[in-house]
Amino acid sequence: MDALIFAQVIGPVFLAISTLMITHKHAITETVDDIIDHSELQLSASLSPLLIGLTILLTTNPIQFTGDYLIYAIGILFLISGLFRLFFTSVWLKILCHIDSDTYAQIMAYSLLAYGILLTYHGYYIL
Repeated sequence: MDALIFAQVIGPVFLAISTLMITHKHAITETVDDIIDHSELQLSASLSPLLIGLTILLTTNPIQFTGDYLIYAIGILFLISGLFRLFFTSVWLKILCHIDSDTYAQIMAYSLLAYGILLTYHGYYIL
């Protein structure tokens, strides 16, 4: 039941954030450039998905057959993303430098949009 509440709260939040990212691309590309330049922002950009992934994993129980596997999989993806950014920062920054910041912002925006749609659907329509 905790996973459904989490999906009902985080799903619309991800939808709102991704919609703002898609409509205001210039602000996101400036943010990506700032992340490349400042180590403090790199740390916060790596800890955010790590904490989101841990929160998702702690609120779901994959052993019970309740249909929370989608939320659990998203939690694992966020956890792996945060760990990769934290432990392999130089590789992550090389990826950011090679990919255009506008392209990276679009990838992140559409990923969050997909996660938001999946979580909202799971939270409100699969009860």
